[in-house]
Amino acid sequence: MIANPRAGRAGGRRLARALTDLRAGGVCVDVARPQGPADARARAAGAAASGYDVVVAAGGDGTVAEVAAGLLDGAGSPDGRRPALGVLPLGTANVLAHELGLPRRPEAAARVLRAGHRRVLWPGIVNGRPFMMMASVGIDSHIVHHMDAGLKRRTGKLAYVWALLGAAFRYRYPPVAVTVEAPDGHTETLRGPLVLITRGRCYGGPLVVAPEADIGTPLLWAVVLTRGGAWATARYGLALLAGRLPRQPGVRLCPARRVRLAAAEPGADSAGAALPLQADGDAIGTLPAEIGVGPVALEVLAPA
Repeated sequence: MIANPRAGRAGGRRLARALTDLRAGGVCVDVARPQGPADARARAAGAAASGYDVVVAAGGDGTVAEVAAGLLDGAGSPDGRRPALGVLPLGTANVLAHELGLPRRPEAAARVLRAGHRRVLWPGIVNGRPFMMMASVGIDSHIVHHMDAGLKRRTGKLAYVWALLGAAFRYRYPPVAVTVEAPDGHTETLRGPLVLITRGRCYGGPLVVAPEADIGTPLLWAVVLTRGGAWATARYGLALLAGRLPRQPGVRLCPARRVRLAAAEPGADSAGAALPLQADGDAIGTLPAEIGVGPVALEVLAPA
Protein backbone atom coordinates (compact mmCIF):
# COMPACT_ATOMS: atom_id res chain seq x y z
CA MET A 1 0.00 0.00 0.00
CA ILE A 2 1.35 3.41 -1.03
CA ALA A 3 -0.33 5.96 1.23
CA ASN A 4 -0.33 9.70 0.73
CA PRO A 5 0.20 11.05 4.26
CA ARG A 6 -1.44 14.36 3.34
CA ALA A 7 -4.59 13.08 1.64
CA GLY A 8 -7.97 14.35 2.80
CA ARG A 9 -9.03 15.95 6.04
CA ALA A 10 -9.05 12.71 8.05
CA GLY A 11 -6.82 10.58 5.86
CA GLY A 12 -4.72 9.17 8.69
CA ARG A 13 -7.71 7.92 10.68
CA ARG A 14 -9.40 6.49 7.61
CA LEU A 15 -6.19 4.73 6.58
CA ALA A 16 -5.85 3.17 10.05
CA ARG A 17 -9.42 1.86 9.92
CA ALA A 18 -8.84 0.26 6.51
CA LEU A 19 -5.57 -1.34 7.61
CA THR A 20 -7.25 -2.79 10.70
CA ASP A 21 -9.91 -4.40 8.53
CA LEU A 22 -7.42 -5.76 5.99
CA ARG A 23 -5.16 -7.29 8.61
CA ALA A 24 -8.09 -8.72 10.57
CA GLY A 25 -9.09 -10.43 7.32
CA GLY A 26 -5.69 -12.09 7.02
CA VAL A 27 -4.19 -9.78 4.40
CA CYS A 28 -0.46 -9.08 4.71
CA VAL A 29 0.00 -5.35 4.02
CA ASP A 30 3.27 -3.45 3.67
CA VAL A 31 2.73 0.31 3.90
CA ALA A 32 4.94 2.91 2.22
CA ARG A 33 4.54 6.64 2.81
CA PRO A 34 6.20 8.42 -0.12
CA GLN A 35 7.80 11.84 0.14
CA GLY A 36 6.05 13.14 -2.97
CA PRO A 37 4.55 12.19 -6.34
CA ALA A 38 7.82 11.05 -7.93
CA ASP A 39 8.58 8.87 -4.91
CA ALA A 40 5.10 7.31 -5.07
CA ARG A 41 5.64 6.45 -8.72
CA ALA A 42 9.09 4.99 -8.04
CA ARG A 43 7.81 2.90 -5.12
CA ALA A 44 5.00 1.50 -7.26
CA ALA A 45 7.48 0.53 -9.99
CA GLY A 46 9.62 -1.16 -7.35
CA ALA A 47 6.63 -3.05 -5.98
CA ALA A 48 5.76 -4.25 -9.47
CA ALA A 49 9.27 -5.63 -9.92
CA SER A 50 9.21 -7.24 -6.46
CA GLY A 51 6.29 -9.56 -7.19
CA TYR A 52 3.49 -8.02 -5.13
CA ASP A 53 0.02 -9.26 -6.11
CA VAL A 54 -1.70 -5.92 -5.52
CA VAL A 55 -0.45 -2.36 -5.06
CA VAL A 56 -3.01 -0.12 -3.35
CA ALA A 57 -3.02 3.64 -3.81
CA ALA A 58 -4.33 5.17 -0.59
CA GLY A 59 -5.10 8.81 -1.29
CA GLY A 60 -6.82 10.96 -3.87
CA ASP A 61 -6.90 10.83 -7.65
CA GLY A 62 -3.40 12.29 -7.95
CA THR A 63 -1.96 9.53 -5.77
CA VAL A 64 -3.84 6.91 -7.78
CA ALA A 65 -2.43 8.33 -11.02
CA GLU A 66 1.16 8.29 -9.73
CA VAL A 67 0.88 4.72 -8.43
CA ALA A 68 -0.70 3.55 -11.67
CA ALA A 69 2.07 5.28 -13.64
CA GLY A 70 4.62 3.41 -11.54
CA LEU A 71 2.93 0.09 -12.28
CA LEU A 72 3.07 0.92 -15.97
CA ASP A 73 6.74 1.93 -15.64
CA GLY A 74 7.70 -1.30 -13.91
CA ALA A 75 8.69 -4.36 -15.85
CA GLY A 76 6.45 -6.49 -13.63
CA SER A 77 7.40 -9.70 -11.90
CA PRO A 78 9.80 -12.22 -13.48
CA ASP A 79 6.84 -14.05 -15.06
CA GLY A 80 5.72 -10.83 -16.76
CA ARG A 81 2.69 -10.10 -14.58
CA ARG A 82 1.92 -6.64 -13.24
CA PRO A 83 0.23 -6.24 -9.88
CA ALA A 84 -3.40 -5.22 -9.83
CA LEU A 85 -4.14 -1.65 -8.80
CA GLY A 86 -6.20 -1.19 -5.65
CA VAL A 87 -7.76 2.10 -4.58
CA LEU A 88 -8.43 3.26 -1.04
CA PRO A 89 -10.21 6.62 -1.53
CA LEU A 90 -8.85 9.18 0.92
CA GLY A 91 -8.79 12.31 -1.25
CA THR A 92 -11.12 15.19 -2.05
CA ALA A 93 -12.94 14.15 -5.24
CA ASN A 94 -12.03 10.45 -5.57
CA VAL A 95 -13.31 10.39 -9.14
CA LEU A 96 -11.94 6.95 -10.04
CA ALA A 97 -13.43 5.52 -6.84
CA HIS A 98 -16.85 6.84 -7.88
CA GLU A 99 -16.34 5.46 -11.39
CA LEU A 100 -15.58 2.02 -9.98
CA GLY A 101 -18.43 2.14 -7.47
CA LEU A 102 -16.08 1.89 -4.48
CA PRO A 103 -17.64 2.61 -1.09
CA ARG A 104 -16.49 5.67 0.80
CA ARG A 105 -16.26 4.02 4.23
CA PRO A 106 -12.71 2.68 4.68
CA GLU A 107 -13.83 -0.66 6.13
CA ALA A 108 -16.16 -1.25 3.19
CA ALA A 109 -13.45 -0.24 0.71
CA ALA A 110 -11.08 -2.65 2.45
CA ARG A 111 -13.58 -5.46 1.96
CA VAL A 112 -13.56 -4.76 -1.79
CA LEU A 113 -9.77 -5.03 -1.74
CA ARG A 114 -9.96 -8.34 0.16
CA ALA A 115 -12.53 -9.77 -2.26
CA GLY A 116 -10.07 -9.30 -5.13
CA HIS A 117 -12.54 -8.89 -8.01
CA ARG A 118 -10.70 -7.40 -11.00
CA ARG A 119 -11.70 -5.35 -14.00
CA VAL A 120 -9.73 -3.76 -16.83
CA LEU A 121 -8.75 -0.09 -16.88
CA TRP A 122 -7.11 1.55 -19.90
CA PRO A 123 -5.16 4.64 -18.81
CA GLY A 124 -5.02 7.80 -20.87
CA ILE A 125 -1.74 9.45 -21.85
CA VAL A 126 -1.31 13.24 -21.99
CA ASN A 127 2.04 14.54 -23.26
CA GLY A 128 3.60 11.22 -22.27
CA ARG A 129 2.12 11.21 -18.75
CA PRO A 130 -0.48 8.58 -17.74
CA PHE A 131 -3.81 9.64 -16.28
CA MET A 132 -6.64 7.46 -15.05
CA MET A 133 -9.76 9.59 -15.48
CA MET A 134 -9.47 13.01 -17.04
CA ALA A 135 -7.33 15.78 -18.46
CA SER A 136 -8.74 19.24 -19.02
CA VAL A 137 -8.05 22.85 -19.89
CA GLY A 138 -10.19 25.83 -18.98
CA ILE A 139 -11.42 27.42 -15.78
CA ASP A 140 -11.12 24.14 -13.87
CA SER A 141 -7.45 23.69 -14.78
CA HIS A 142 -6.87 27.38 -13.95
CA ILE A 143 -8.30 26.69 -10.48
CA VAL A 144 -6.18 23.55 -10.02
CA HIS A 145 -3.01 25.48 -10.90
CA HIS A 146 -3.82 28.20 -8.34
CA MET A 147 -5.34 26.05 -5.59
CA ASP A 148 -4.11 26.60 -2.03
CA ALA A 149 -3.07 23.10 -0.94
CA GLY A 150 -3.54 23.92 2.74
CA LEU A 151 -7.06 25.21 2.16
CA LYS A 152 -7.87 22.10 0.14
CA ARG A 153 -6.73 19.82 2.99
CA ARG A 154 -8.75 21.80 5.55
CA THR A 155 -11.99 22.28 3.63
CA GLY A 156 -12.08 19.56 0.96
CA LYS A 157 -14.45 20.22 -1.94
CA LEU A 158 -15.43 23.60 -0.50
CA ALA A 159 -12.00 24.86 -1.55
CA TYR A 160 -12.94 24.28 -5.20
CA VAL A 161 -16.34 25.93 -4.74
CA TRP A 162 -14.78 29.08 -3.26
CA ALA A 163 -12.09 29.12 -5.94
CA LEU A 164 -14.68 28.80 -8.71
CA LEU A 165 -16.79 31.61 -7.27
CA GLY A 166 -13.72 33.81 -7.06
CA ALA A 167 -12.49 33.03 -10.58
CA ALA A 168 -15.76 32.97 -12.53
CA PHE A 169 -15.87 36.71 -13.26
CA ARG A 170 -12.09 37.22 -13.53
CA TYR A 171 -11.20 34.37 -15.85
CA ARG A 172 -11.02 35.39 -19.54
CA TYR A 173 -12.29 32.10 -21.01
CA PRO A 174 -9.78 31.96 -23.89
CA PRO A 175 -10.81 29.52 -26.63
CA VAL A 176 -9.09 26.17 -27.05
CA ALA A 177 -8.76 24.41 -30.42
CA VAL A 178 -9.70 20.75 -30.05
CA THR A 179 -8.72 18.38 -32.86
CA VAL A 180 -10.52 15.08 -32.41
CA GLU A 181 -9.61 11.89 -34.26
CA ALA A 182 -12.73 9.72 -34.16
CA PRO A 183 -12.61 5.91 -33.89
CA ASP A 184 -13.22 5.65 -37.67
CA GLY A 185 -10.25 7.94 -38.40
CA HIS A 186 -12.34 11.01 -39.25
CA THR A 187 -10.86 14.26 -37.88
CA GLU A 188 -12.87 17.24 -36.62
CA THR A 189 -11.74 20.50 -35.02
CA LEU A 190 -13.89 22.21 -32.38
CA ARG A 191 -13.45 25.31 -30.24
CA GLY A 192 -14.44 26.03 -26.69
CA PRO A 193 -13.19 27.66 -23.48
CA LEU A 194 -13.50 24.48 -21.39
CA VAL A 195 -12.46 21.07 -22.68
CA LEU A 196 -12.55 17.80 -20.76
CA ILE A 197 -10.88 14.70 -22.17
CA THR A 198 -12.19 11.82 -20.12
CA ARG A 199 -11.71 8.09 -19.85
CA GLY A 200 -14.80 7.58 -17.73
CA ARG A 201 -18.27 8.87 -16.99
CA CYS A 202 -17.59 10.87 -13.82
CA TYR A 203 -16.20 14.32 -13.07
CA GLY A 204 -15.46 15.99 -9.75
CA GLY A 205 -16.71 12.93 -7.86
CA PRO A 206 -20.01 11.29 -8.83
CA LEU A 207 -21.12 13.90 -11.41
CA VAL A 208 -21.66 12.45 -14.90
CA VAL A 209 -20.23 14.24 -17.95
CA ALA A 210 -19.89 11.40 -20.48
CA PRO A 211 -22.63 8.79 -20.01
CA GLU A 212 -21.30 6.43 -22.69
CA ALA A 213 -17.66 6.44 -21.57
CA ASP A 214 -16.19 3.18 -20.28
CA ILE A 215 -12.78 2.90 -18.61
CA GLY A 216 -12.65 -0.72 -19.78
CA THR A 217 -12.45 0.25 -23.46
CA PRO A 218 -9.43 1.95 -25.11
CA LEU A 219 -11.34 5.07 -26.10
CA LEU A 220 -11.38 8.73 -25.06
CA TRP A 221 -14.35 11.08 -24.89
CA ALA A 222 -13.92 14.77 -25.63
CA VAL A 223 -16.41 17.00 -23.83
CA VAL A 224 -16.26 20.50 -25.33
CA LEU A 225 -18.16 23.36 -23.71
CA THR A 226 -18.40 25.94 -26.46
CA ARG A 227 -19.81 28.91 -24.52
CA GLY A 228 -17.69 31.04 -22.20
CA GLY A 229 -18.33 33.59 -19.50
CA ALA A 230 -19.47 33.52 -15.90
CA TRP A 231 -23.16 33.03 -16.64
CA ALA A 232 -22.55 30.19 -19.09
CA THR A 233 -20.26 28.58 -16.51
CA ALA A 234 -23.03 28.88 -13.91
CA ARG A 235 -25.55 27.26 -16.27
CA TYR A 236 -23.15 24.45 -17.08
CA GLY A 237 -22.47 23.93 -13.38
CA LEU A 238 -26.16 23.72 -12.48
CA ALA A 239 -26.77 21.31 -15.37
CA LEU A 240 -23.86 19.17 -14.19
CA LEU A 241 -25.30 19.00 -10.67
CA ALA A 242 -28.69 18.04 -12.11
CA GLY A 243 -27.20 15.32 -14.34
CA ARG A 244 -28.15 17.14 -17.55
CA LEU A 245 -24.85 18.60 -18.78
CA PRO A 246 -24.48 16.31 -21.83
CA ARG A 247 -27.87 17.52 -23.14
CA GLN A 248 -27.19 21.25 -22.74
CA PRO A 249 -26.91 23.62 -25.72
CA GLY A 250 -23.28 24.35 -26.46
CA VAL A 251 -21.99 20.99 -25.18
CA ARG A 252 -20.37 18.55 -27.64
CA LEU A 253 -19.44 14.97 -26.77
CA CYS A 254 -17.16 13.14 -29.20
CA PRO A 255 -15.60 9.66 -28.93
CA ALA A 256 -11.95 9.79 -29.90
CA ARG A 257 -8.82 7.74 -30.45
CA ARG A 258 -6.61 10.80 -30.10
CA VAL A 259 -7.08 14.47 -29.25
CA ARG A 260 -4.84 17.50 -29.69
CA LEU A 261 -5.40 20.64 -27.63
CA ALA A 262 -3.89 24.03 -28.47
CA ALA A 263 -4.62 27.68 -27.79
CA ALA A 264 -7.03 28.84 -30.50
CA GLU A 265 -5.81 32.43 -30.36
CA PRO A 266 -2.59 34.13 -29.27
CA GLY A 267 -2.83 35.26 -25.69
CA ALA A 268 -2.87 34.03 -22.14
CA ASP A 269 -5.26 33.13 -19.39
CA SER A 270 -6.44 35.51 -16.68
CA ALA A 271 -3.25 34.99 -14.68
CA GLY A 272 -1.07 36.16 -17.56
CA ALA A 273 0.37 32.72 -18.31
CA ALA A 274 0.02 30.08 -21.02
CA LEU A 275 -3.18 28.03 -20.81
CA PRO A 276 -2.79 25.57 -17.91
CA LEU A 277 -3.50 21.86 -18.13
CA GLN A 278 -4.57 19.47 -15.38
CA ALA A 279 -4.93 15.71 -15.15
CA ASP A 280 -6.63 13.80 -12.33
CA GLY A 281 -6.72 16.96 -10.24
CA ASP A 282 -3.01 17.80 -10.52
CA ALA A 283 -1.38 20.66 -12.45
CA ILE A 284 0.73 19.16 -15.24
CA GLY A 285 1.95 22.08 -17.34
CA THR A 286 0.45 24.08 -20.19
CA LEU A 287 -0.84 23.66 -23.73
CA PRO A 288 -0.31 22.28 -26.32
CA ALA A 289 -1.28 18.73 -25.42
CA GLU A 290 -1.40 15.43 -27.26
CA ILE A 291 -3.78 12.96 -25.64
CA GLY A 292 -4.37 9.29 -26.36
CA VAL A 293 -4.93 5.93 -24.71
CA GLY A 294 -1.99 3.99 -23.32
CA PRO A 295 -0.79 0.80 -25.01
CA VAL A 296 -1.13 -1.31 -21.85
CA ALA A 297 -4.19 -1.87 -19.66
CA LEU A 298 -4.12 -2.33 -15.91
CA GLU A 299 -6.24 -4.58 -13.74
CA VAL A 300 -8.00 -2.70 -10.95
CA LEU A 301 -9.84 -4.08 -7.93
CA ALA A 302 -13.53 -3.14 -7.97
CA PRO A 303 -16.86 -4.31 -6.57
CA ALA A 304 -18.22 -7.40 -8.31
